[in-house]
Amino acid sequence: MSHFDQARAEGLCLRYPENLGQHGNMTYDMALGMLTKAYQVSHSVPYQWGWIDRPNEGQTYLIFMPPNSGFPNDGVRYQEADTRYSIPGGNSTKELEITESKYGFIPSNPQIGFPSPDTAAWRVRRRYRLTKGGHPQLVLVHYARGNPAPINPSLAAQPIRSYPLRQVSEPPLYVIGDKVGQKAYPAGAPAHGQQPQMGAGPGGGMGGMGGGVGQIGMQNMLAQQNREMEALERRGGQRQGRGMAPGPGPGGMGGVGAGPIGTGPPAGAQQRQAPRVDDDDSGDEADQISTRSLALTRYKRNHEHMNEVFQYAAFGDPTKRASGVKGAEGPDTKLKTPFSIFDKNDMEGKTAKLELEIASLRAQADDRRTRRERVHGGVAAADVTMEGIAV
Repeated sequence: MSHFDQARAEGLCLRYPENLGQHGNMTYDMALGMLTKAYQVSHSVPYQWGWIDRPNEGQTYLIFMPPNSGFPNDGVRYQEADTRYSIPGGNSTKELEITESKYGFIPSNPQIGFPSPDTAAWRVRRRYRLTKGGHPQLVLVHYARGNPAPINPSLAAQPIRSYPLRQVSEPPLYVIGDKVGQKAYPAGAPAHGQQPQMGAGPGGGMGGMGGGVGQIGMQNMLAQQNREMEALERRGGQRQGRGMAPGPGPGGMGGVGAGPIGTGPPAGAQQRQAPRVDDDDSGDEADQISTRSLALTRYKRNHEHMNEVFQYAAFGDPTKRASGVKGAEGPDTKLKTPFSIFDKNDMEGKTAKLELEIASLRAQADDRRTRRERVHGGVAAADVTMEGIAV
């Protein structure tokens, strides 16, 4: 078991560092707005390891849950299985999934002398995530009060976790964006050479991208992003020409999704990856790939379009040859010049006509200027005469 999986088995989870406060009621619109904003800010904010333990009514958390992983232990025992359903997220591009756990209570713990504060199973936990139009691994958790139910006597005194909970010392992690998998050490803390702690040793946890067992979970996420990017590029190539796929080029798919660390999956990981993603027209691949990967794909696609435009503007259509021109390899081998679309004689005739019109306009302007000066001169002389009489 990797350090990352071991931390999750203990009940630790990666939480958004800021306090989201308490909300007596969480509507679908509120959850949709918070998840949309969370996707934007999580690119630059590292998530912190922490516990969710016996939360109060109205408490709200934003956590990161890897694919195919269960919800961490929160110290509450639920007497009913989870129910899951989805609703449209305000428009056709978003879908909000809700997972509800009902009839929860905090059990007593005779070993440490902890009596249960609940006399009925009234606690409800709802988890919200965007399966379309967002990042499905960002989960908004809200604890509310539901209809009370009797507590099963056989479960009333069965603790759901061991206490006391240990002190968390794992450094925060970036969970999405270009820095995904990187650890965020506090100012002045040593980034290397420290004591091997859970998720903080060499190659441990999600941040050990250089090697080791602890990096497998993050490498699987990066491999999934790479497969989705390949599927997106294949569809783009089919729309453009069905057979003219862009070349590897600088910054190609070899390092997509790895971010500034510059380390992709190790050698041989290609054989261990899951089958390639089938092509579909869902249009949601961009919701689960990194910003850097999406920017690279758009750059290569737009570069091909604009390169064709500039090529024609500079050299003309390569399929059209200048007639009657003999080159070193025989007749009709020289491309037309960019000016071949213009007729020189026609342009010279138009130029001469325009020059005559300009000369005529200049003569008319000179004539008007002369008449205006003559009129202004007479007015000035009259003014001088009147001033002399007045004196």
